Amino acid sequence: MEKVRFQAELIEGHKGVTVVLVPFDPEQRWSRKPVRLDPRRHGWLIIGSANGVAFEGYIGQRWNRFFNHNRQRTPQSCQGPKLPRSQLATR
Repeated sequence: MEKVRFQAELIEGHKGVTVVLVPFDPEQRWSRKPVRLDPRRHGWLIIGSANGVAFEGYIGQRWNRFFNHNRQRTPQSCQGPKLPRSQLATR
């Protein structure tokens, strides 16, 4: 699976969740169907980094947008609200 680089802002959501809106459709980009993550969610498992900080998470879809979900990543851990480069790759 190819790595994808892009710039994005971190969005702080409820319950301590920080997300990034992903500017591509993972199914089209990687030619892979999402996997069932739990009874209510499906998505693409990923590993990546933001400003050199490694993370694991998933790309999900909600409100007709794709997003990267990661409980460990915060704006503070990524040194600011703007990510110069975020590199994502599937597991």
